Amino acid sequence: MISLYTASVFAAKTAIVLFWIALLYRVLGKRYVSQWNVYDLVTIVAVSNAVQNAMTGGRGEVLVGIVSAATLLVLAWMLSKLFVRAPLLEKAVVGSPTLLVYEGKLMREHLRREQVSQEELETALHQHGLERIDQIGMAVLEVDGSISIVPEGKSCRFDTDLR
Repeated sequence: MISLYTASVFAAKTAIVLFWIALLYRVLGKRYVSQWNVYDLVTIVAVSNAVQNAMTGGRGEVLVGIVSAATLLVLAWMLSKLFVRAPLLEKAVVGSPTLLVYEGKLMREHLRREQVSQEELETALHQHGLERIDQIGMAVLEVDGSISIVPEGKSCRFDTDLR
């Protein structure tokens, strides 16, 4: 059986690892997360295995795993509550949508910064039944990495929060 102090150390280590991984994914950007494939899923599993020892001190005790899992779940719950009360914090951590096209005009700097190719944008365009970029009223890269498209002539308002 582990002591309360040891459980607290495992919880702190788990929190540190969680925040570092979240920071790394935030730095990698929205498009990275949205384009996950089987290889990326395997990478996530490998990362979780690699950090498991950092969180649990290499101990195979069931209680250590429970403390680590509980820490992750409680932190996720606390963050969701905090984000509701502090939207600016959520924007800083999760990010905000990015305008890619407005009134048929490409926002090339935004495409470059978010690492979205014109081909990816055109694929989204075709999925929405459009053929040309000048048919887009607004295209937005959402925080989940998907691209939302509003056809030209539809009601679309430029939100100053879109960067």
